[in-house]
Amino acid sequence: PLPGPRGSDVAPLLQALRDAGVTAPVEACASIENACQQATRLAGGGDRILAFGSFLTVAAAMTFLRHRGND
Repeated sequence: PLPGPRGSDVAPLLQALRDAGVTAPVEACASIENACQQATRLAGGGDRILAFGSFLTVAAAMTFLRHRGND
């Protein structure tokens, strides 16, 4: 979920994915940072992680990646 009036509950997104026929495992996370951490843990060598959505979503993912690069 994202803060503010443009944020949305994750349940409608999960339902839209199911309705669209997505059968891959989908996991809801508490925040964009948590989602990036989980994606990083699950990614294998040579995998790519794609962040898409609003500017708020992408900005949060980019912030995570910048900070992670400084670890």
